Amino acid sequence: MNKPDIKKAMFPELAPIMASDPDACSRLGEKLAKAESELAAMKAVNLAHRKFKKDPGSLDGEPFSDAVKAKIRSYVPSYSWEPHPFAPFELTNLGANIRRMKERLAGLARDKATPTVEAESVSGNGIRMEDNPADNRVRLFFPGKPDTDARQRLKSFGFRWSPTLGCWQAYRNNHSLEVAKGML
Repeated sequence: MNKPDIKKAMFPELAPIMASDPDACSRLGEKLAKAESELAAMKAVNLAHRKFKKDPGSLDGEPFSDAVKAKIRSYVPSYSWEPHPFAPFELTNLGANIRRMKERLAGLARDKATPTVEAESVSGNGIRMEDNPADNRVRLFFPGKPDTDARQRLKSFGFRWSPTLGCWQAYRNNHSLEVAKGML
């Protein structure tokens, strides 16, 4: 087992959240909640610093740890556009990431609830397409082994053979859906 495999096994929470993961919605929800609480904490520290600059005694009544209070007391801006411990760009970037995660979570929930759609070939050659939003896959089932040109074409468009399912599959996106419809 090499180092990346050990790291993946020991820290599964560091793995990217893939749309095809069964726990993608819950992991993304946890990540979103953590980011929202982090943003609230950053805003609270900046607000406490603003109050501290006007009245140094106001910091004693704040519910922060001693380390955070010390950081607020000792903060000296490096630049004129950094008036508080957390720079404006940090709040803006985190807010944008929160919006992005909310949109992605809504899209994942919508895709998980969307049923699988199957389509048969109109030419009668036995090819069947399966659009599975829950697994984030587009699958093509052939009655036999496709010829070499068809296999090369499928590979060039991102489809890969899945021996466990007995089909050619690719990640679900507009391009792979168009290719699959073209193969039908």
